[in-house]
Amino acid sequence: MALPYIVVNGRLTDDPTVKEINGDTVLNYRVAANQRRQNEAGEWVDANTTYLDGSLWGKGATNSSLKKGDTVIITGELRQRSYETKEGERRTVYEIATESIGSAVKKY
Repeated sequence: MALPYIVVNGRLTDDPTVKEINGDTVLNYRVAANQRRQNEAGEWVDANTTYLDGSLWGKGATNSSLKKGDTVIITGELRQRSYETKEGERRTVYEIATESIGSAVKKY
């Protein structure tokens, strides 16, 4: 069964980091995506914010000039991962196995 394929439009919360792991290059980032709704006056307002971490492996990881605050559009697979904290608590996170990430212009 295939993982969910998603498209996310949001803003980078920090400068992406690029590092080498076992000879491969990886770009790691965090994006904030807001739900947009119209209020009773017809104005667009931000609602809930979802934060997602993501990583892009390979050649595309080195060709990025993205920085904190940039509006981006991301495509990739949504993956779920569980881990245990130092305090022994079980946590679950959702991450984007990124196929592409690039600058986008918000139209609202």
